[in-house]
Amino acid sequence: MLYWLGKSLQVFLWPSNQALILFCISLFLLWRGRLHLGRILFSIGLAIFIFFSLPVVAITLYAPLETSYTPKRYKDYPKADAIVVLGGTASSLTPPRVEIEETHGSRLTPAYSLYRLEKAPVIILSSGSWYFTAQKERRVEAQDMAEFLKGIGCPEKALVLEGRSRNTYENAVESATWLKAHGKKTVLLVTSAFHMRRAVPLFQEQGVEVIPVPTEQRLVDRSFGFWDFIPDPNSLGYATGALKEHVGHLVYSVVAKFRSKN
Repeated sequence: MLYWLGKSLQVFLWPSNQALILFCISLFLLWRGRLHLGRILFSIGLAIFIFFSLPVVAITLYAPLETSYTPKRYKDYPKADAIVVLGGTASSLTPPRVEIEETHGSRLTPAYSLYRLEKAPVIILSSGSWYFTAQKERRVEAQDMAEFLKGIGCPEKALVLEGRSRNTYENAVESATWLKAHGKKTVLLVTSAFHMRRAVPLFQEQGVEVIPVPTEQRLVDRSFGFWDFIPDPNSLGYATGALKEHVGHLVYSVVAKFRSKN
């Protein structure tokens, strides 16, 4: 229920989808002769599209997410019982791709760097997102994550595959289940900086002691210049991603309060 609620809210709140819905309604109204209302809705849709395409808006939405936790040099992190790395960066093994790559960010490489520095004896790979290969083999992202790490030198014995979770809440629940079963509690949690504010409290809610390891810092310069007030497609993508995180954090916060009362 929580999974589909979060997904539905995210889809309807994406700026491009809001604009598209308003464009469709406005065209229908114009066709029906409701010219004034149709023009108003079309203008609102266009304004939403332009507004969220502005770099200054994307930066403003992203900044509070990425500054929630301060990154450190890998050697400066304390030791923990395990490293937990959340999925979302490994590519799927679908044609024409023949090798697993980390194409959507950087979480696996930092996790391996921590392991090489002996910060924890195991790496828990948490993602049950699945797909079918060209050979009709069903694979989950945790398998792809493991294949990538083994390819860069990580020993298989150090890897724990958690291939059931579909979202951040389930990442926390499934990882905590393994940790409790093995008498472990403290983890170095590796995920993108913009995702950390949502991930940390979910793991803490499961009784896990979290040491945040934010990676993939996207905003390296938060000052504004002339071009930050000119729309561009990349900013629309960043703004959409930031809204997804803000909505996800809000949904989980509301659900957590509901659980605490019951």
